[in-house]
Amino acid sequence: MCEIGDVYYGFCEGAFGRDSYGPKRVEGFGADWIVCRESNEWLVMATFESSEEKNAAVEKWRRLSY
Repeated sequence: MCEIGDVYYGFCEGAFGRDSYGPKRVEGFGADWIVCRESNEWLVMATFESSEEKNAAVEKWRRLSY
């Protein structure tokens, strides 16, 4: 499950764009989207086909973040 303040590290399978490699802090989310702020203060957004796809991606990113 996605939470405000979560931090995802690295490329995140390109979900936030091909140039988004640094840490991203979750600023907002919905059923099938996530908005994060990068360390350079830019906002990036990822969209998904469904809430299930979003939740699976978030769980994978969490495992890669530790």
